[in-house]
Amino acid sequence: MKKILFVLFILGFIFSCGKDDDTSSDPFKGEDLTASKTIGKVGNYWDLKTRGWDISGKVSVTTNDNGVTTFEADLKNIEEQLGEISYKGEKISGDSPMIFRAKISTNTIATFDYGSTDDKDPFVLVKFDGKKGDKYTHTDNGKTTVREIVNDEFEVENYGWILKAFQIDETLPSNTLIVKKGGAEYEITKITYLVNHRFGPINIQFYADGGSFPIIIIDGLNTNCDTKG
Repeated sequence: MKKILFVLFILGFIFSCGKDDDTSSDPFKGEDLTASKTIGKVGNYWDLKTRGWDISGKVSVTTNDNGVTTFEADLKNIEEQLGEISYKGEKISGDSPMIFRAKISTNTIATFDYGSTDDKDPFVLVKFDGKKGDKYTHTDNGKTTVREIVNDEFEVENYGWILKAFQIDETLPSNTLIVKKGGAEYEITKITYLVNHRFGPINIQFYADGGSFPIIIIDGLNTNCDTKG
């Protein structure tokens, strides 16, 4: 599921789009895309662990071209632990490294649809000058995904610090992300991200079928990312 994490973050980042109130504008206009100042610096990595599942691994930044950043996720035991995972009707297979892409500035993290090579219309995950209530949307084939900043001062302990993080809730359209295991099928309906401006992703939680409790929680255990370092 960490595979899902960073397929949906950073996995995750996995979708694409613009801001709710102005989808035609460039969310990166006037922003600093210098890789060495962002979490998209080549060589940055995050060690990950999923609570309650024997899944762990690492996500690393491998390239950065004017903010367009490539991540490689090397995660183990995904199929063994979680069964079959499908995204928009296509199976996410195996434990081999996954490649996904995002665009990152000193202020904004946005994602591209998984598998896409098109650098247009990145879907904003968070703006670090954003406020509670800000929303970002993406519509694909008539189905809309919504990301909303629900807390801009969430306090969490991680990476050896008490950190303030943005909490972003992502609401998925029906039949977007499905997990099948042991004859049961779970539809992921919401993803919650905790993201810090300095260290990047801290925690990602996946909720199924409108449930109140996450079925998968992914924690960042260690990182060399520090934009203030």
